[in-house]
Amino acid sequence: RFGGTLDGAGLLALDQQSAVQLVALLTGERLTARLDESGREVLLEVGTTLIGACIRALGSVGGARVTFAVPQLTQLAPEPLARSLVAGGAELRLGMLLSTTLLVRSRPIHARMLVVVSMSTLDQIARGVAPAAVRLS
Repeated sequence: RFGGTLDGAGLLALDQQSAVQLVALLTGERLTARLDESGREVLLEVGTTLIGACIRALGSVGGARVTFAVPQLTQLAPEPLARSLVAGGAELRLGMLLSTTLLVRSRPIHARMLVVVSMSTLDQIARGVAPAAVRLS
């Protein structure tokens, strides 16, 4: 979750095989069927870095200040996990699902990033984009 001027949550989603392969490529360790504690920590750092960069990029458009909650690694099916991100609060939320391929040591790792923001956050981002678009034209 993130807060400050912007409000929402983000996650990096990988299937088990991709998560294990990503950790093995980053650490140079042998590929195993499951992640150990060290592998989960590596995965948490990767997720924190990627989601943090995405959120900071959104925030920089409107000059927003963003704070981050302590990240967590969760192993859930996609639907309950997504539902947990949008639950709570009275304000309508919008989710943006991004499909991406991480290229690590010339090997593709397929991942999805989900960013869920409140409508007031979306409005703030849009207000920041509009002046930038005018300056570019």
